[in-house]
Amino acid sequence: MDNLGESGNIASNMAEPTPSRKEADSIRPLAPEANLVRIVLRPLGSAMPIGLLGYGAGVLLPALLGLHWIPAAQSGFIGLMLLVFSVPLLWGASVLSLLGRDALEGTTMAAYGGVWMVLGLFLLRHHLSERFVAMGVFACLAAGTTLTLGVLAWHSKRLMAVILWISFLRFALMGASLCGAQGVGQAGNWVALPLAALAFYGAVAFLVEDMTGKPLLPVFRQSTSKLAVEGGLVDQLRQIYREAGVRKRL
Repeated sequence: MDNLGESGNIASNMAEPTPSRKEADSIRPLAPEANLVRIVLRPLGSAMPIGLLGYGAGVLLPALLGLHWIPAAQSGFIGLMLLVFSVPLLWGASVLSLLGRDALEGTTMAAYGGVWMVLGLFLLRHHLSERFVAMGVFACLAAGTTLTLGVLAWHSKRLMAVILWISFLRFALMGASLCGAQGVGQAGNWVALPLAALAFYGAVAFLVEDMTGKPLLPVFRQSTSKLAVEGGLVDQLRQIYREAGVRKRL
């Protein structure tokens, strides 16, 4: 009977082989803390076309007013259009950009939404041809902010960087004119025309890229911005645990 018992144990051991170390690691239960965190990503459409459309309109309309292609008597209506059209598009694009994990574009769109709101309110009661130092100082502040954002954008979206740098020139000339400098206001209005055209081109280019998944119109992406379009899912998630909303502090 003892021999039968031993043979039975031997047969049992042969029927259930010991798993290898690799197999044991694969079936080992996860640590309790690994089940506490779930990071959920939701697809979003690109916010760049929306923001650049609002931005382009905000650049173009005051310039046409300053060039007298739109009568000065309609200045208040131009201000209203900025408040109703440009500001909501820019702030909406800002929210979508931040949800899409693009802090630079979110900050840029939010800043321009604020700039167009101030300019829109200004145009409700005043004209850009007036000497108004407070508004001139604000325009110079916007120019400095734009220059900084352009430097940061150069390392990711060079088309956006060029738009921001031309916008810096536009705001600098506008600020100087409002502070009393002679002969620079009209120069700033002329600068705004190609700037608006470039913004509208960017809106179309980013829209086509988002629709087709390919950069059919050049937007000159670099570094992480290029990797975001051409890389795989692993590239998108490599540093997600360090991003705002996942890490402990902003």
